[in-house]
Amino acid sequence: MTHTSAGQAITNINLKLIQAFLLVAESSSFKEAADATGRSQSAVSAQIRQLESQIGVQLFNRTTRRVAITAEGKQLLDHVRRSMAELQYGLKQIQDSVESRRRRIRFSCSPIIAAHYVPTILATFAQHFPNVEVYVDEVGSAGILDGVRKGTSAFAVGEAKGDPELDCDVFLEDSAYAVIPCHLCGTQGATIALGDVARLPLVMLHSSTPMRTLVEEAMKKCDVTLGCRYEFTQTETLIRMAEAGIGAAIVPCYTLPIVLKPSVRALRIVEPSIIRRIGIVTQRGEKLPKAAAHLANVVKRVIVAKSIRTEAPPSRGYPEHDLLTP
Repeated sequence: MTHTSAGQAITNINLKLIQAFLLVAESSSFKEAADATGRSQSAVSAQIRQLESQIGVQLFNRTTRRVAITAEGKQLLDHVRRSMAELQYGLKQIQDSVESRRRRIRFSCSPIIAAHYVPTILATFAQHFPNVEVYVDEVGSAGILDGVRKGTSAFAVGEAKGDPELDCDVFLEDSAYAVIPCHLCGTQGATIALGDVARLPLVMLHSSTPMRTLVEEAMKKCDVTLGCRYEFTQTETLIRMAEAGIGAAIVPCYTLPIVLKPSVRALRIVEPSIIRRIGIVTQRGEKLPKAAAHLANVVKRVIVAKSIRTEAPPSRGYPEHDLLTP
């Protein structure tokens, strides 16, 4: 074995030689090490010989049947494991440091989601990332995904129907409900057909909202005419209008209060059911950075948690709710 000086050994050793040594030492097999690296067995053997030559000691005893690590090899293995752990930790620290400098996250959602959930979402997120600035774009259904497509938003809270450029991690399925003044409600059941809803005086969400879009699509399929008397942006306003007896409000289930006033009833719309699938929308194949991924998880947890409602008799106005596991 040709020996080199310690200085030359340290200078010439590269991570590929150390990786080859680590794989052989942990598997006690040149073949398994070669399979793990996608190289030939002879190439791995040559790397070990090169490493042994550079440090001037034999690391393995080789026979035709087995490979055994030497005492010097065990010493090196201990040092390599500690060094690799330290290196991985250092790399992670660098990555976290770079990410912490990305102190701005932007995401998009509907004004309804913003009004009902964003305050709790941001307060929860700030507990773990107090120095990260969050920008929320409140946009209608037509433009809610534009920021994701352009790369200006990390994600959107909404639905991406068959868009090949986007991924949608659906975490909630939400039904449309009709909040109906009791004097206009002709059923004692927990549901009402869309055709029957259409015959009532209606107060509706603005045409830019996702739920309004779904309602209009369902009415078109059923050949039902939409008779909207009043139009608003916030569901709270619609519910107050229904409580005042002005008309029936069509709203997403997740925006309903836990207890409605006795002057109204909340009935799930059927024939057909109107379901909105809410998810975290990102560019296809993109992995969110640490802070953005944490924010997306907070969004899911908060919306799902606040959407769970106690079931009660329909006369009390408690809605049912369909949830997906986040």
